[in-house]
Amino acid sequence: MSEPVNVDVAAARLRRSKGTIYSWASRYRVRKWGDRDATLYDYRDLATIEACIHRGDPVPATPAERDALRASYSASARTSHASRLPVSVAGSRRYRQHFSATGTCGSSGSWLTAIRFR
Repeated sequence: MSEPVNVDVAAARLRRSKGTIYSWASRYRVRKWGDRDATLYDYRDLATIEACIHRGDPVPATPAERDALRASYSASARTSHASRLPVSVAGSRRYRQHFSATGTCGSSGSWLTAIRFR
């Protein structure tokens, strides 16, 4: 799923200069839409590029390869989330009830915010 944003929004959200966004868009062939007056870039594609650079990983060459990389991250996160929790939490009735009802572990993504310990 694409998220079209202009260069100003992308630069602000990624905390990079507009020149960096233009450079990445050109170098990595980021998906873009628009005409002469306004060009919109795929924010998720730019964010994936930024994450790869930040981690020191090679940046996938095409938008499709970056989509596949994001899909592998989200699939991995869904299947391995409970395995990263302490056994006392992952096996708790409250955790199982909350996770099965919402599919997530709290609005902030932290399992600590989703569970109250007594």
